[in-house]
Amino acid sequence: MRGLVLATRGCSGFRLPTTWAGRALHLGVKTVRANYLKKSKAASQVERTRVLTALGEHRLLESNANRLAAPSVLASAAAKEPIAAAAIFEQHGLVRVDGVLLPEECAALREHVDTLLLSSIESVGSTETDFLQLFGPVMCRTARYDVLLPMDATVRSAVQQVMAQAAPVIRELAGAKASLCELSALVSDPGSVPQPVHHDTALFEEYSRKRVSMLVALQDIDENMGPTGEWEQFYSCVFRTTFLPFTMVFCCVIRCHTSVLFPHTNTPEWHRVLRLRGKKFMELLEGSSQSHVLGTMSAGDAILYDTNLLHCGGANKR
Repeated sequence: MRGLVLATRGCSGFRLPTTWAGRALHLGVKTVRANYLKKSKAASQVERTRVLTALGEHRLLESNANRLAAPSVLASAAAKEPIAAAAIFEQHGLVRVDGVLLPEECAALREHVDTLLLSSIESVGSTETDFLQLFGPVMCRTARYDVLLPMDATVRSAVQQVMAQAAPVIRELAGAKASLCELSALVSDPGSVPQPVHHDTALFEEYSRKRVSMLVALQDIDENMGPTGEWEQFYSCVFRTTFLPFTMVFCCVIRCHTSVLFPHTNTPEWHRVLRLRGKKFMELLEGSSQSHVLGTMSAGDAILYDTNLLHCGGANKR
């Protein structure tokens, strides 16, 4: 943990209004849910356009068999030889680190996140609480949630366990002054729709180091849970963390869709391809130009990826 400051942004001040339970009971479950959906803007024109775009893209992806296994290392090896793990990341734009959390730690955090999710939905739906106070602006929000997490005892324990394994690699990639700047849980419940291909951040010349996100699965993620990043699909609890120069983002994903990730696409050229969405982009989806990676993981595994990498979340078909 040395050299990594755990400082949350937008989540450490998380407090549920003391009156939300009474208000939810008074309003009724259907009304609370309707209020939440309205405030989340899940049915907005922007979201509807994203869904239509994603459905077209994923029709091509479903027939794409040009897949690669995620390049991986054991957590113990990554902690001892972080330069080697960082080299894999530099080559592909991602690396999977297996075994950063124990099964019992995953189970405890998964249960905790489930409780926070329900509380956050009811708080937004039954009080004046703004949607973005408790949730991140994830794309395609039907049955998909980006729950901002408090740095409470349960979450802090999991973060510390993960960082005990991953900190050496993160220092190699994001620098010794990397700090935690985002902490959330990604949840994709059955019925969630896919996401369009996107990158999390834009490329800036002033950043000399890689900007890195980390997803830690809190349950097993299989191909029926929807793709994200390197074209993986997973429905699971996962921590997602992003590491920038002098900052670090950590996100826990629970019941998350499978990710689809495209290696080597963290470049200005591929960002232009995405904007144009022409022949080269179609070839990427079809697999004729290069392979993709599915984000399937076992509980306790992590994927570190460049925030500039093209990726997407798939539909949870369960």
